[in-house]
Amino acid sequence: MKRAQRHHLKQDELVHWLDQAIVWARENRRNLVNGLFIVIGAGLLLTGASVYRTRQSDSASALLAAALDQYHGVVLSPSAPAPPPGVASFATAQEKHASALAAFRNVADEYG
Repeated sequence: MKRAQRHHLKQDELVHWLDQAIVWARENRRNLVNGLFIVIGAGLLLTGASVYRTRQSDSASALLAAALDQYHGVVLSPSAPAPPPGVASFATAQEKHASALAAFRNVADEYG
């Protein structure tokens, strides 16, 4: 018997709490709606900032990879075999380093 009464009292407390919460929500509907808009707006702002930073990071990584490809390019010599496709090749080491320097400066200027 005591167990059934405790269960009934707990249910009554829950129903009472829910009724109070509903009354409070009705009285403060405008504040709840404004708060909801603020939370949604903040979520959208944070999501947009995250997407922007991810795209910036991906773009910077792509430019850095291109600059590193220039830096690791092959200097052609008459006795050396032709480089594999996709590998940057240069006539002189100075030309290779000038090209790599320009590529690295571009990365630093864009995403320093």
